[in-house]
Amino acid sequence: MKVLKNIIVNFLIVIWLVIAIATTICLFSYNQFNISEIAGYTLLIIDNKEMEPTFKNGDLVLVSSEGKYDFDLGEEVFFYNESSVEGVVINQGTITGKEKVNSQETTYQIEDRTISSSYVIGAVNHSIIWRYVGFVLNVFQSRWGYMFFVILPTLFALIYEIIAIVEELKEEKEEN
Repeated sequence: MKVLKNIIVNFLIVIWLVIAIATTICLFSYNQFNISEIAGYTLLIIDNKEMEPTFKNGDLVLVSSEGKYDFDLGEEVFFYNESSVEGVVINQGTITGKEKVNSQETTYQIEDRTISSSYVIGAVNHSIIWRYVGFVLNVFQSRWGYMFFVILPTLFALIYEIIAIVEELKEEKEEN
C-alpha cells in the first residue's frame, strides 16, 4: 500500500511540475498585447461567443505565424484590435485589400478596417484548435490561478522541506 501511495504522490508531483513550468513559460512568452507566443505559434484563448461556430468559448487556438506577412486577398486572419474600450481584443476577418508600404510593412484592409501587418496574428486556416483547453490555461494564467496552483504549492513544499531538515537536525543532535 505504501508503494501505491508513493506512486500516486510522485505522479501528482510530476503533473504539478508540468503545469507549473508550462504556465510559467506561457507567462514569460507574452508579447506587447499580453498574448503568449511560443515556437512560432500565438496562443489565443477564445473567451467569448463572437467567433462561433468555428471557435467556441473556451477553445485554445494555436495560430501559426508561418507566412505572417504574406496574406492573400480573401484569406481569413486573426488580428489585434486596440481601438476597443476593453483594451486589446482579438478579432477575425477576411482580407479585402492589401497595400505594400515598404519592404517590411504592409497594410491590410480587413473588411472595414485598415490594419498594419504588425497587428495581424496569422491565418485562420493555419490554426490548430484545442477544445476547452483555453478555459484551463486562462485559469492558470490569471493572477489568482497562478498563485493558488503554482506559487502556494511551491511555498508549501519549501516549508515542508525546511521543517523536515530541521527535525532531522534535531534528531541527529539528540543522538550525539
